[in-house]
Amino acid sequence: MHVSTLAAIFAGLNAAEYLVPRLNFSAVKDAIQKFIFAQGITPGYELAKAVGLDMVDANLLLAALPDFGLLKPDDPLMQRTIARIERDLLAQGHGVHRHRADTYYGGGAWVLLGLWLAWYYTQIGQPERAQEILGWAEAHADADGNLPEQVKDVMFAPDFYEPWVQKRGEIAQPLLWTHAKYLLVRNALAT
Repeated sequence: MHVSTLAAIFAGLNAAEYLVPRLNFSAVKDAIQKFIFAQGITPGYELAKAVGLDMVDANLLLAALPDFGLLKPDDPLMQRTIARIERDLLAQGHGVHRHRADTYYGGGAWVLLGLWLAWYYTQIGQPERAQEILGWAEAHADADGNLPEQVKDVMFAPDFYEPWVQKRGEIAQPLLWTHAKYLLVRNALAT
């Protein structure tokens, strides 16, 4: 059971309540939070990739991003999670790997996840760090300005890159989701 999936469900319930004010999912959201805090924490007291695993996943970034609201960006649990993501998953040059065991397209650094980390930095008042990642993302755009899902500059499992290319083709580019996060970060830096 992935903690980032539970955070996404929590966010979906928040959105449903916002869109339909008569709905009240407080009890379910409370149960999700209690479950995460009881079962989805590593021994180092960070959010875990999944229940029972002592590892993080960059998808955990969404737990403290706007519209998700599971944790505040400055919550000590989130700060410890971010510190471990930075230590375990931050690639040379500001991309972010998904998790240490990732073999998808060789486990490259994700532009999308780097932009999530940049968005987090805008939330905690570190625009310089966000700008560095934004610049890294821009450097990985193709000649038409298209941003990819991930890059193969630094891979955790390079032997898996070609099998994925043979199975599914090249890395997704452009990826709309990456462009959306890019715009969110640009907007956050402009305000």
